[in-house]
Amino acid sequence: MKAFSKFLTLFLVAFTLAGTLFAVEPAPHPNPWRFGENNSANGGIDFNIRTDAVKAELSIYNLNGDRVRLVKVTDLGLLSTGAVTWNGQNENGWVVAGGVYFYALTVTFPTGTGTDEETYKGKFVFID
Repeated sequence: MKAFSKFLTLFLVAFTLAGTLFAVEPAPHPNPWRFGENNSANGGIDFNIRTDAVKAELSIYNLNGDRVRLVKVTDLGLLSTGAVTWNGQNENGWVVAGGVYFYALTVTFPTGTGTDEETYKGKFVFID
């Protein structure tokens, strides 16, 4: 029980020191994601963001490093849901091929003196 108590204390301290609403970086979910299955509340793969965000940009890249989709969200109503969703389609509206994809999610949020940005990067698996 003491070990758990120490862990919880360290977790809360780390969370407080982070100065953000996330204890860890936001990650895509579900991962892997299968196109055509409504296994996300929004019908796509969701990337969690801070609910106080004022702008978010999600770039999706294939294994060659080519950007296949850029999702820009500035609608405060959509941002307040705490998620940015990608529907598995490229810029032309075609479903991308299955495989490993990389993402860069940049979130702009208010601070006491203006705004600040955080960028999160990672990978996920897309199954077609």
